[in-house]
Amino acid sequence: MKNSVLYNGVENKKKNYRPAENLPIYNAKIEALILAKKQMEQAKAVYDGILNEIRRELEANNIYSIITEGRVQVTVSEDKAYEVFDTKRFAEEHTRLYKQYLKEPKIKKGAINVTLKEEK
Repeated sequence: MKNSVLYNGVENKKKNYRPAENLPIYNAKIEALILAKKQMEQAKAVYDGILNEIRRELEANNIYSIITEGRVQVTVSEDKAYEVFDTKRFAEEHTRLYKQYLKEPKIKKGAINVTLKEEK
């Protein structure tokens, strides 16, 4: 297939897909990226754990907000129910009407994603 690459037994149809090992940027920058991502994930886990502890303590004491010497404010908001419009079902059941209300698509800049795989 055009723009298709077979790498590690998996077909990838994205343009210009190359194994990182073949790129000059691989060594230092990719290793630094891996380290930074791992550190971010560890820091997020610690942050989330502390936040959950604070939340439990605030909720147990019926407190919704605290301020510590003007440095930080922590506020717990209540759970809220909200309605969701079933766009897919509406489009299936009322195709012509759905198409009348479609707007020109907005272009969103493509994201760059980093996925760390477990070392074997």
